[in-house]
Amino acid sequence: MQVTEKTASSSDRIQTNKSLGAERGKTDAALLQRRKLKSHRRQSSVEEVRRESDRNAKAVRAESDELVAIGTTLEEQLHAERELADQGIALERKHADLAIESARHANERESIAFCAEERLRTDKNLHKERVRIDKVVESAAKLLMEEKSAHEATKENVTTRDEFIAIVSHDLRSPLSVVSMCAEALALRSQGDVLSLQQAKWVDTIRRTAANMNRLILDLLDVEHMASGSLQMTKTPCCFADIMLESVGKFRVLADAAKISLRCDVSLQNPNIEVIADADRIRQVLENILANAVKFTPPGGKVAVSFEFLSKELQISVRDSGPGIDASRHQDVFKRFSQIGRSDRTGVGLGLYIAKWIVESHGGRIWVDTEVKQGSRFLFTLPLPTQSETATAR
Repeated sequence: MQVTEKTASSSDRIQTNKSLGAERGKTDAALLQRRKLKSHRRQSSVEEVRRESDRNAKAVRAESDELVAIGTTLEEQLHAERELADQGIALERKHADLAIESARHANERESIAFCAEERLRTDKNLHKERVRIDKVVESAAKLLMEEKSAHEATKENVTTRDEFIAIVSHDLRSPLSVVSMCAEALALRSQGDVLSLQQAKWVDTIRRTAANMNRLILDLLDVEHMASGSLQMTKTPCCFADIMLESVGKFRVLADAAKISLRCDVSLQNPNIEVIADADRIRQVLENILANAVKFTPPGGKVAVSFEFLSKELQISVRDSGPGIDASRHQDVFKRFSQIGRSDRTGVGLGLYIAKWIVESHGGRIWVDTEVKQGSRFLFTLPLPTQSETATAR
């Protein structure tokens, strides 16, 4: 962790030094440009003075040449005047050169002072930036340590919860199997009129309750296997109509007892439609959806199961006349431990979560189309096999 922090800080400082170098380079370039501009201006002024002196000298010489024509005495005077003019020009040039040299020294002193001030300001800014970066790195390291601690605590809690679920699930299945076996034995005795009608109802209640408990335990185990990636599926060619009829048949008695009309529209479909799937898992999907449909449909309501062919997939629909689900909660119904629409906490809210995982593992989709007070329609799809897939599967 410390090596990572040092590396991050060193990287930030290298980047800051590069930025400082680039800034100093810009400052030096600007200063050099200013020097060149001032030197050019001074040189232009000196040259202008020299040109003016040359023009004056030429004018004096021109006048002198005119006087030469008058007499030899004037020639001597002209010579003297030319010497004086040359001396004046030389003196002016000397003064101009001294002025240029003085200006150069002044510019150099100004540039040195400017660079020193600029570098001092840059160093201060660099120091502030380094202090800020060190604080950021320190804060990030602290947050990382806190996050790591929280992750370890969460991991420990999740592990403890999963172990608890596994232990409870496995330990509950043994006594539940005994209850189921005894209920089945009593049910067989009731067929011989050994039990009264009321006793037979109690036995049937025990059987159905035990089946529901077993389903809850299996759901918990499935979620555990899904989390660990060990939930296996065996896909083989199977008749979907048979899967649907068998699933609906399991809920027929429950629906009749609740005075709910349960309809299965298979007669209008192709009864021999074949899919490549894990039949037990697809049956589990249908039963989870049907369980919710029957649970939320009031007495006198209707539940209908049907399927239809799309271009490359089979679409299955389970429609009920229950209270429906608000559109804002459509995605929530497929979340783990989701409980929507009832406050009695019947079940643990895993059925649709598992159904979604199974359908998507088959390459299909699952969703809900519902409106409040208009009932619900749960739909899912299964890909239709190609001829080559069917031949390979067989």
